[in-house]
Amino acid sequence: MKQSGLIQPTGVKVEKDAGSDRITVKWNTAIAAAKPIVAYEIKSDDKLLLSVPYRPQITNDPLWASVPAAAVGDGKVTVTAKEA
Repeated sequence: MKQSGLIQPTGVKVEKDAGSDRITVKWNTAIAAAKPIVAYEIKSDDKLLLSVPYRPQITNDPLWASVPAAAVGDGKVTVTAKEA
C-alpha cells in the first residue's frame, strides 16, 4: 500500500547528558510529502524548545539536538517536522 502525506519523525529518544544540565533528543528523519520539510520542532508538551533547520539523515545514526533539562521539566518531549 502506497503511503501519502508527511510521515513524522520516528524513534524519538530523550537522554540526560552525564555531568550536564542538558538533555539530548534523538530522532530518525521524517519523510516529506508534496511540500519539502524545512525544520524539526522539539517541544516539551506544547512548549517549543528548539527549531532545527532540516538536514537529511545520511547515515543510520539518528539526528539529534541538545536542550536545557530545566526547559523540558516533566513534560513529554516530541519532535515534529514542519513543511514549507
